[in-house]
Amino acid sequence: SSENDPNMGNARSENEKDIMSPHPSIFPATAASLLRSNGNNRFPTNNSGNAQTKVPRTIISFARSLDTLLGGGFALAELTEIAGLPGAGKTQIAMQLCVNTRVPANFGGVEGCVVVIDAEGSWSSAAGGDRLWSMANALSQHMRQSARKKAGATRAKEGPGTNANRNGISPSWFSPESILEGIHIFRIHDEASQTCTLYNLPTFLLELEEKGTPVKLIVIDS
Repeated sequence: SSENDPNMGNARSENEKDIMSPHPSIFPATAASLLRSNGNNRFPTNNSGNAQTKVPRTIISFARSLDTLLGGGFALAELTEIAGLPGAGKTQIAMQLCVNTRVPANFGGVEGCVVVIDAEGSWSSAAGGDRLWSMANALSQHMRQSARKKAGATRAKEGPGTNANRNGISPSWFSPESILEGIHIFRIHDEASQTCTLYNLPTFLLELEEKGTPVKLIVIDS
């Protein structure tokens, strides 16, 4: 019997010790270290287990430290929750992501539309509109400056007669107005309007998809 076997008691003690004690290779661990770990990256792997060179599509926040922690930015087709105390900047980050979702594909963006479900009125107010406009205007100016630098570098490398504008100039539609036109805000005031909005959301997304302006980001600010 196990009661008469002195080795059984030792084995049980060792097993309990292994369960209760963290493995030295993963302790201590922080949120940042886990986010940076290989197990959390979004790069696809091949059959040999090696990461492929394909770059995952993400929506950048232009906050380098935050994008680095998230493996390059906010990934598409994933649910990301931004939590914090009131006034911490949650809505500010969400607004910046909405504007950045409109970045053209030839500049590394996802070039998509955005749907915002505004449950507290921060987006629908005059102050919210002013903030979105300021962000859209700043992004538009940044993209134009980046395009000019890219075109200048191309001319310097390939000669003055080259067509430096073929990939370096942002599209003509990329203006503050057009950026904001791709951000669709639904203001909800109660549970009934929230349920109705979510119920009809798939139809709205399909309509935009058929128009060639697919939604790449949905924000629920509550």
